[in-house]
Amino acid sequence: RTDLREWVFAAKGEMRRRLMLVSVASAAAVLMSGCSALLGLEPGEAPPTLDAGDVADGAGGGGRSFCELKQAMFCDSFDNPVLSNSWSQAELKNAKAPTIDSVSATSPKYSLLFDLPASESGASPRGSRILTGVDKVDFASLRFGFSFRPEILLEYTELAIFFISNRQSDDVRRINLWVTKDGLLTLGEQKFSPSKAALKVIGAVKVDEWNELEVFYESAPASESIRVTFNGAKIDYAPTLLAGGTRANMGLEIGTYMPGATPAARFRYDDVFIDAK
Repeated sequence: RTDLREWVFAAKGEMRRRLMLVSVASAAAVLMSGCSALLGLEPGEAPPTLDAGDVADGAGGGGRSFCELKQAMFCDSFDNPVLSNSWSQAELKNAKAPTIDSVSATSPKYSLLFDLPASESGASPRGSRILTGVDKVDFASLRFGFSFRPEILLEYTELAIFFISNRQSDDVRRINLWVTKDGLLTLGEQKFSPSKAALKVIGAVKVDEWNELEVFYESAPASESIRVTFNGAKIDYAPTLLAGGTRANMGLEIGTYMPGATPAARFRYDDVFIDAK
């Protein structure tokens, strides 16, 4: 009897275990079926995977865009196929206006393309640049940055200009950024009346790849400083020409400017921001 009773209890336990396994399997099947229906999949079809471009804009930020994460005074990641009216054409000389396309971008799904073909007529210089302004008169520090991708780089090309004092006066102070024909990113500071310039080589540019650039400028009269973060590396620079000037009517120009008629140049921009405090 004892053996029989133990056998019955064991059999009942095994039956309960199998029923639980069946119940769990059934629930999982129903759940998978529901998920497939929500995703619009056929039974047995695998769900889609995301590539880097799908997640870059909200990576680590709960799905928020680059500009939502940046919280800057001005930001544009060119998320729409039409250029924002925050920009105006600063220069268009022997060139064509920039366009927005989705061929390559750092944040989904568009970037701004400046494409300068080689000049057939030999006309020079050539340039296409756009400008955005920031209304900030008094600031202790200034930060701006963007991502850029040179797809054709064969000659000295101006990349960006940031006016830290009144760009419409003869006493303007500005930070210049350009890429040499050897592929070196160079920062220059420039002062007019009289015209003076100083420069600093920042580092090697990656051609046909995205480069990340951020410039931080502290404007304390006795201790001005610039820190450039370029592709993760930090470079400190002590400016000598930026003090003074009228702290108004600041602005950032981006685009492509070449002093010569040849050759061609093609640059992309994305994730542009400006902040001042």
